[in-house]
Amino acid sequence: MGWLAPSRRLTQQLGPQQCPPLAPPYRASVRIDRRAISFYSDCMSTQAPAFKAADIPADARIAIVAARFNQDIVDELLAGCVKRLEGHGIGMDRVTVQRVPGAFELPLAAKWLAQTKKHSAIICLGAVVRGETPHFDYVAGESSRGIADVALSEKLPVIFGVLTTDNEQQAWDRCGGKNGHAGERAADAALEMIALARRIAAG
Repeated sequence: MGWLAPSRRLTQQLGPQQCPPLAPPYRASVRIDRRAISFYSDCMSTQAPAFKAADIPADARIAIVAARFNQDIVDELLAGCVKRLEGHGIGMDRVTVQRVPGAFELPLAAKWLAQTKKHSAIICLGAVVRGETPHFDYVAGESSRGIADVALSEKLPVIFGVLTTDNEQQAWDRCGGKNGHAGERAADAALEMIALARRIAAG
């Protein structure tokens, strides 16, 4: 699979020097290379879609699975996520939080929670920071693939709130820093998908 070229609009906005041909687009691109999955985020957009609270069911319940690896970062993601849910009227009496060792274990825990049929959505939070070995590629890739598989197989919103960054500073920049708060965005995504599911089911 080759690299995806950036959109014409993005190239016009950033200029050819910032987003050259054959560079990844504003969303992360994926390359399969001898079973290793490499993620690149050059020219990544920092403009998250706006969320407006509407049609959130009164009986909505949320499960959050949070990794303990890189715990300081993940704790901040969790705090932001919970605060955002509370801001939209989802109190802790309707939120279940489970901890797992790391990002690799998130999909299985999400699967177990989904199979209880007690939750309207599941949010997976973690932080994988690139190191000197291919470990990052395997963990980040398998975590994202596994979370997506759970969502599709269980027909339930399972939100990917896992940071995959080159260094710790990039992670903190996404925990309330210059690039927003990924925990808050994960909460917004869960609520939006819950509302969408209910609208579709209602016809």
